[in-house]
Amino acid sequence: MTLAVLMVQGGVQDLINGDKSPTNFVLTITGGGLLAGCIAIIMNRIK
Repeated sequence: MTLAVLMVQGGVQDLINGDKSPTNFVLTITGGGLLAGCIAIIMNRIK
């Protein structure tokens, strides 16, 4: 989960700074997917 948050943070930071390389975009999407997956697993265990 920490890795996913860091990937999303870094990707958003690069987008804000104007560095719009495709690699950063892919990392941001991958990080978002991982983060969503982790949250889904946590919510499933709470329920």
